[in-house]
Amino acid sequence: MAWCLWDMLTHPRYGMGKRLGAADVDKWALYVIGQYCDQSVPDGFGGTEPRITCNAYLTTQRKAWDVLSDFCSAMRCMPVWNGQTLTFVQDRPSDKTWTYNRSNVVMPDDGAPFRYSFSALKDRHNAVEVNWIDPNNGWETATELVEDTQAIARYGRNVTKMDAFGCTSRGQAHRAGLWLIKTELLETQTVDFSVGAEGLRHVPGDVIEICDDDYAGISTGGRVLAVNSQTRTLTLDREITLPSSGTALISLVDGSGNPVSVEVQSVTDGVKVKVSRVPDGVAEYSVWELKLPTLRQRLFLLVGVANP
Repeated sequence: MAWCLWDMLTHPRYGMGKRLGAADVDKWALYVIGQYCDQSVPDGFGGTEPRITCNAYLTTQRKAWDVLSDFCSAMRCMPVWNGQTLTFVQDRPSDKTWTYNRSNVVMPDDGAPFRYSFSALKDRHNAVEVNWIDPNNGWETATELVEDTQAIARYGRNVTKMDAFGCTSRGQAHRAGLWLIKTELLETQTVDFSVGAEGLRHVPGDVIEICDDDYAGISTGGRVLAVNSQTRTLTLDREITLPSSGTALISLVDGSGNPVSVEVQSVTDGVKVKVSRVPDGVAEYSVWELKLPTLRQRLFLLVGVANP
């Protein structure tokens, strides 16, 4: 399905090839999206099928953006212009790209750098009617009802409707409705904060972690002031407290810019931390993050980057 989108964007006759060239579209992002769509998943009837397929024909002339949006909605992705190419960001499992705490964000006058908001209860649907094309019924439109019974029992029934573009599989229609329900029920909190040039590394779709001391009630992140590889000791910019039971981990940034978690063995004077090993390339004034067995990791999906 991803290559149908590529064809529509780059073909000079029936696509946008006269305005966009092959170098203007991120084909490698489409390649990864295509891999995710082609993975085999249970079809709901004892067999397997590709996660997402497209069986559609375009018979009317429409705005290019509307057609692009239809293709992207079927693949659970969105188009993003990153300043050089048209790339695509898909809602799929991925690793976090960066960690933000009070030491690497802009501190406002009120001392609360992270501003939270929540979705309205009316926007958290727990039932969805998915319209799809049924090849076993003369290629007529059929409706697949998907529900979350536990959410209905707790909040009451809240129904919405959606059209599954290019969907001719009942299993795919069910997965599309389930994805919508789980997204609205689980992704209910948003956070806004300001950063410096460090934020230029991000594009929408990145997964970031927020270590908010006010939210956790303890110090969960900061900067590394000194690194001693021989004694495996780190000097932190603020005091930390280890739990009475369980294993505490500290996440550091290695020389490649990737987060690496190591075990905390002991703490002296609150700021001198001895770890199981020091990752290669850990630099002074890089960020650290404390992971405790009683503290849940808070991951957020980046949906927008704005220049004030």
